Amino acid sequence: QSVASTAPQRHCGAHLSIALWVHHFVGSLVSFPSSAAFSLTDKCGQFSGLSSISEPYPQMRIPVIAALGLLACEGSYAFRRPVSGRRSVLRMGLISEIQEALVKRHEVPQIARVLDSLDNVAMGKELAENHEAHGGARQEASSFIEGLTAQPWYDASQFAWCSRLEESADIIKEELQSALTPEGSEALKQRGTNIWVHAVEEAALSYGPDWKTLVLQDREWDAANCRLFPRTAEILRKVTADKDAIVPSVEAFFARQAPGTGIKPHTDFCNFILTAHLGLEIPAGDCWIKVGNEARGWENGKCMLFDTSFIHSTANNTDKDRYVLLLRTWHPELSQDEREALSFVFKATSDPTILEKKTKPASSSDLSGLSMKERKKRRQKAASAKKGFS
Repeated sequence: QSVASTAPQRHCGAHLSIALWVHHFVGSLVSFPSSAAFSLTDKCGQFSGLSSISEPYPQMRIPVIAALGLLACEGSYAFRRPVSGRRSVLRMGLISEIQEALVKRHEVPQIARVLDSLDNVAMGKELAENHEAHGGARQEASSFIEGLTAQPWYDASQFAWCSRLEESADIIKEELQSALTPEGSEALKQRGTNIWVHAVEEAALSYGPDWKTLVLQDREWDAANCRLFPRTAEILRKVTADKDAIVPSVEAFFARQAPGTGIKPHTDFCNFILTAHLGLEIPAGDCWIKVGNEARGWENGKCMLFDTSFIHSTANNTDKDRYVLLLRTWHPELSQDEREALSFVFKATSDPTILEKKTKPASSSDLSGLSMKERKKRRQKAASAKKGFS
């Protein structure tokens, strides 16, 4: 697992390259020497260390998250540990700081899996499994929440928000087609941001230069691009009376795959984010996406939902561009507390200064100073006690 040699520009959509599960999540990265590595110091079961970079690498002009030795690239939510034969020079501090902040914001039993996930990242534990129930489909994740259902494909018709998107597909397609005219393209060029950008270098081997995106949401909504696609943005952001019909997106963007191209088999290394595609302009012929061991063709106006922590690939063996609206969404089994905790992790890695802001006093269930094993034991005890009173 080597370190990225070139930093991404501003995030331009999912699948662009390997990324932090916590950010799909730093906005201002620069070069990260491939020889760099981090040191995980575990004294008395506690992670210690500062989020600073040692003297051998003064040229590393990167935010604190780099001190974790994590790759920050676009489009996936996966932590990565740089590996080196040299003595480790980076120390582990930010993860424990984030955990401390989380237990001051939430009841620990409610976010136990998120805390465990951070522990697993710190210890280098990864998820790698061949799922016999799904024909031996391979799942790999370096950032994962334990206990989530793992399956390559989901039935989109079972999700109210997918049905609502399908009902609005003609409106979304009309806006896209307008933007693809000469006049629309000029407007995008003049008033949009990161229009039809290709995958950054780290992802190029899998995605190739002809897979391009136009972002509407990357955690936060892109105001300029949303103004250019107002009806699409309104559909995606609409708060409905039916909570199940609200789109649970983390990212949203148009994705174009050029004719005669494909994306090589790969994983996005994160199991708590699913991916949805709404077919907008799907050429007839050999045009498909394969997740696990099953390939499916896109259909105009239809949603498909899948887990990209499973090995997946695509192909457009036709003579026309293929366009979809691509969404990254929370895994449906994540609780609201877990989603909020993960969102905080995203923000804290992007802007560590928020960790300095005051939070409510730590509760009696504050476990931030304990080892991973002891934290789990205390959490299980607290959860059992709470259940006994309910």
